[in-house]
Amino acid sequence: MAQAPSVLVVDDDPLLLQSLTHLLRPLYDVVAASSAIEAATILNNRTVDLVVLDLYLGQTHGQELIKKWKKDLPLMEIVVLSGQREMRVTIDCMRLGAADYLIKPIEPESVLFALERVLEKRNLKQSLEKLETLLHPSPVSLVGSAHPFLEVIEKARALKNHSHLNVLILGESGTGKEVLAR
Repeated sequence: MAQAPSVLVVDDDPLLLQSLTHLLRPLYDVVAASSAIEAATILNNRTVDLVVLDLYLGQTHGQELIKKWKKDLPLMEIVVLSGQREMRVTIDCMRLGAADYLIKPIEPESVLFALERVLEKRNLKQSLEKLETLLHPSPVSLVGSAHPFLEVIEKARALKNHSHLNVLILGESGTGKEVLAR
């Protein structure tokens, strides 16, 4: 049986956090955070496929987190929850990399549908990338399908277009540092 996708729910409203966790737990590997600091700790210690993020977390604005997380963890998807109905805010979040934007109060069905759709799109994108790699192999091929490995490859591809940057690749002997550098 395939492993359930991991979902981090981040909201400073304890009732909503508990409700979302309870709603998602039968379908996903769910972890909850009530602050940006707690969410950062979780993301530093485990791989997460999708974050359900409250846009306003006390002193932290969700747009800052979207920007940072999409830079640091480009494969992780983000679905924003907000009471903010202003279209400009929605567009800004989507431009920063949010996969969807849900307006509170939210219906359970709309959350489940949004997460299912976002994860399905992500899986299709990954499948397409695998097919493209098979059809157009690079001169140097890397083997691996673990989520952390794919994140490293994604970051390396993003850096490829910035030839003016110096990058230090660290790792044990025989782990493919030289191959990755090429």
